[in-house]
Amino acid sequence: MRDTKITMRAEWPKEKTVAINLEGMSVSDLVALKSEVEAAIIKKSEADRTATLEKIKALAAESGYSLDELLKPTRSPRSSAATTEKADKRSSVEAKFAHPENASVTWTGRGKAPKWVTEWEASGKSRDGLLIERN
Repeated sequence: MRDTKITMRAEWPKEKTVAINLEGMSVSDLVALKSEVEAAIIKKSEADRTATLEKIKALAAESGYSLDELLKPTRSPRSSAATTEKADKRSSVEAKFAHPENASVTWTGRGKAPKWVTEWEASGKSRDGLLIERN
């Protein structure tokens, strides 16, 4: 029989080695051991999380902040006037071409041509046939 050695640390640097004969255990004992280990992992993780959160709160308080203040998203340094100016510089462009079967599908003529335009041209027709008539 082979013993599985597990090294357990209560607190660093103390170590405790426990030999567990896994091969000699029944399936139900192994399942119970697995459940106990999983529960211990969850308990230890929650304790570590709580301790870490307390350390972070203390560090924030030392710096004169609450944790909520530090986690709140900061405002953009740009003013709203700057974003309005940018939007004003970009004007929308009127559609120049319309789909031959569905006039609600349009294209401005800028950028890569849509599939329906390339198919139209591939059939030997001129792009001029798709122009939207203006009064």
